[in-house]
Amino acid sequence: MHSNLKRILICITEDSFEEIFHSKFYALASAVSSALLISHDVRRDAILNLFFLQDNLLISIIGSKVRQLRPDEQSIKGIFRKILQTKILSSSRRIHSGILARRTKLENVIRECVKGTSKRICIISSNKGIDIRQLNFRDVNLIVALLPLIKLEENFEKRYNIKDIFIPTKISVSTKLGYRMIVILNNEIDRQIYT
Repeated sequence: MHSNLKRILICITEDSFEEIFHSKFYALASAVSSALLISHDVRRDAILNLFFLQDNLLISIIGSKVRQLRPDEQSIKGIFRKILQTKILSSSRRIHSGILARRTKLENVIRECVKGTSKRICIISSNKGIDIRQLNFRDVNLIVALLPLIKLEENFEKRYNIKDIFIPTKISVSTKLGYRMIVILNNEIDRQIYT
């Protein structure tokens, strides 16, 4: 068992939080379920950061601290409804047990996520990157993945200009949906570490 492992998933969308909440909520609910829920429990080693570029809004769900997180869309929607009803400023605001929201810049989020250990792998989803199965997750303490929330757009990895930190990685050839890529990523990490 790899007890020191920490997974940080950063899912980005250019849409506003309100737009996603009202018209594409399935993407939020699916990202939460894919990143944090496993066999009637929560992945305690995972943190899901949802970043809305239009709002400079970061919503962090911390697996080791979140409580009463259920896989059904209505339960998740109730939690996210609180965010719509709350004024979010630059300081972190506790929305629910283990769920924080704040206004910030994407660069700050990335810098905060990758600091702390040299034993890390940072990947960014890319159509032309290295195959995920070629990466070695066994000897790291931190895995940071930068993914689209909904679908992979053209030149996703180039847009954020962070090649010196993140390895362009092809997570899937068949899906471009971010929340499906989370499932594939978690399966590959689990396969390497726990088998």
